[in-house]
Amino acid sequence: MDVKDPKHGVVLRALNRLRRLGYKLITSNVLLEEPLRNPGKVLKVLGRHSVKVVSVDLKHYYIVTEKERSKLRLSESRFYDLMHVIVAKDLGVDIFLTADRKQRGIAVRKGLLVCHPVEVVEGRCP
Repeated sequence: MDVKDPKHGVVLRALNRLRRLGYKLITSNVLLEEPLRNPGKVLKVLGRHSVKVVSVDLKHYYIVTEKERSKLRLSESRFYDLMHVIVAKDLGVDIFLTADRKQRGIAVRKGLLVCHPVEVVEGRCP
């Protein structure tokens, strides 16, 4: 949720559409742990769009993610992508929203329904 990211606007429109459709919007505190994130700004944007931040046991998920990353032979640069997917799966999300092609592949492999923000905005997903 980086306001400088060119995809930021479409992500916000997708979140608004999902909320209007009755979906509860959640993310986890993993989002706040990613390098180059400003937690204060992220929380402000999430709050404005009614996205609940669920606090998970980061220590546990670091261990689980590293084991899974090794098993899937993913590069270290995909660590947080995988962690988001593992947490989402454990939280039982209905839809995993991402504009990242590689993260989408990971989420699909883990059995999640994945939507690109543009697909949501255009009504093609869900």
